[in-house]
Amino acid sequence: MDSMMLRGSQCLWRTKLTTESRSSESFSSTLEGLPPVMTSQPERELCFVTWNTQGIKETNNFQHKCLQWERTLNTLKADIAFLQETHVGLKDCDIYKWITKSWKVYFTVYSSRSKGVAILIRDDKDFEYICHDEDHSGRYIVLFCRLYGELYTLVNVYNHKADKNVLYTLKDYLQETAEGVLVVGGDFNTVLEPGIDRSPSVGREDPLRGILEDFSESLNLRDTWAHLHPTDRDFTRCQNDSYSRLDMFFVPEDIMRRVHRCEIEGKKISDHDPVVLTLRVQERSETKKPKVAQNLKECGERKIRLGKISGAEILSAIKSLTDSGEEKPDKFTIRYYKENRCQLTEVLKIEYNNILKDKQIASDFRECRYVEGRCIFNVKYLTFVLILARRLNVFLTPPFEQKKKKIKKKSELNICVMVTFAQVPKKIKKTFLEQSLKGLKTTLKSLKKRFPPATSLTLFQSAPPPDFSILANLLPEDKEFTCLQEGCPLTRPILNLALKQLQYDLIRTGCMTSFCQIRQIIVVYAETPDTSQKADNSDTSMETSQEADILEEAEPDAFQKVDTSESDMSEETFEEADSSAETDTSMKDQEFLDEFEELFEEEGFSEDDAETDITEEAHTFMQSSQESDAFEEAESDTSQKADTSEKENMLQKVWKLVEQFQEDSGIKLNVYPPYRE
Repeated sequence: MDSMMLRGSQCLWRTKLTTESRSSESFSSTLEGLPPVMTSQPERELCFVTWNTQGIKETNNFQHKCLQWERTLNTLKADIAFLQETHVGLKDCDIYKWITKSWKVYFTVYSSRSKGVAILIRDDKDFEYICHDEDHSGRYIVLFCRLYGELYTLVNVYNHKADKNVLYTLKDYLQETAEGVLVVGGDFNTVLEPGIDRSPSVGREDPLRGILEDFSESLNLRDTWAHLHPTDRDFTRCQNDSYSRLDMFFVPEDIMRRVHRCEIEGKKISDHDPVVLTLRVQERSETKKPKVAQNLKECGERKIRLGKISGAEILSAIKSLTDSGEEKPDKFTIRYYKENRCQLTEVLKIEYNNILKDKQIASDFRECRYVEGRCIFNVKYLTFVLILARRLNVFLTPPFEQKKKKIKKKSELNICVMVTFAQVPKKIKKTFLEQSLKGLKTTLKSLKKRFPPATSLTLFQSAPPPDFSILANLLPEDKEFTCLQEGCPLTRPILNLALKQLQYDLIRTGCMTSFCQIRQIIVVYAETPDTSQKADNSDTSMETSQEADILEEAEPDAFQKVDTSESDMSEETFEEADSSAETDTSMKDQEFLDEFEELFEEEGFSEDDAETDITEEAHTFMQSSQESDAFEEAESDTSQKADTSEKENMLQKVWKLVEQFQEDSGIKLNVYPPYRE
């Protein structure tokens, strides 16, 4: 550790030397050929700090933590701070109130135990808020503003190590909206150069590294610390004996000339060190708004709420729509929305989030017309329901990964029955849909309680709150039914949700199932006779299989010991054991024959008599062997009958649940092969 601190101090000393010389050279080169300018004011700079705080609230182990990290920001002379892992939930927002005495704060709300980001701007700076975009899962915030009259796009990122989509989503959004001076900072949970930025270097390839490379190259961004310290090694996070430079600032290539310094400061309040970036300011008097805010009537901060629709979601939804050239009921086309998507993003975001909040939908919003049995919707409505459909799909994917070796288990199974829709459903009972949507929350809570976060995927960690009560006002109704319209993006996820409920019921009765979302089919498996005995000794439901995966991840050593104990005996070992057994048997047989001959000699029997007696013994043995074979055949027949009986019982369960499903949902199903009692 002492050597690491020494190396860090050496890096710092070298950095100051090289930075000062390099900055003086670049500054002097820009002045060549220009007349001298007399100025009485020194050049203005902005100090940015990015810092993973590991939670800004005080804990039992760390009293007055919030006060400590604010004092540290003051010590670092921070003008703008990017904080990650703030761990601020909806009930924790008050923590920012006393900070606002000296800072303007823009932050996300997600969970009191994970994620969360914030951007702080010191009150005495010349700052003008324009608008901002935030991720519904607290992974990033994008702030559009002016600093000393110049347009800035400030981006604070917490790239969770298990999230694979946040940088892709953010890249697409920034390519459309970023204007002015783009500054991206945060904790990226990966390194760009493992051989230099990590110690010791890890052999395995980190998938997040390629994603970060794509993100930075697509936006023409440069790692500021690496640019100023090309041969130095320093780190921002220490865990046990592992060191990594995970926290970084990125700016575009043409802004690098304005970077004065970038340093890693050793402030041990969290397990990350802050990174300080100093940027030269170009004072201007701009009044132009960025494209993303051009249609806003007024700029103002909006209230904090969970699950808000982001501008990135809106842009992605509009870009995915196919332009058929048809004029919609409100006279707007998809082409219009595509061409003006950037300008419309903020306006639509305000409207959509007000709909989510108030649950009030204007009649013209969901207006549609029918052409040849197909529904044609307004683009505004189509974009909104597409976002909700994507969110709903998140909760329909399997919550846990299945190991590859579990697939091998399916080879021991036979498809017993398949269940699908009898025809394309046109409606679903409102009560059934409401219960199914409420079940998403129940399922999420139960999974969080049953399985520790370390063993679960980030599927639900990166998902918005499962509140889909808006569907009651968004979809047309017919007495006790909710209508499912052809061409509406919500129709397919709702039908998949219905089948998912049937799958859960089948699992509860002990059936092993799988759900094919693309085909909208539930497959129920039956075990082969070879594995039926094994199945009696273990729970073979899909839910138990998933639990086994979870346990295996939680206790890999225990599973490894079991696997090793089973695999320690190789084929050679078995051959040696069999050979040894045969040798022991032959020796015993020979001893028995020797004793048998001695007995015959003592009793005065001849060899012929002996052969006759042995033949009779052999005949008796053959009879008993045949009786044993017959018994085994009878036992096999009984086992096959038991297998058939089990299959019949399974079919009865499936059929009863299907009938119950049809009654509850109002949707008819087909069962293949059809079963009759």
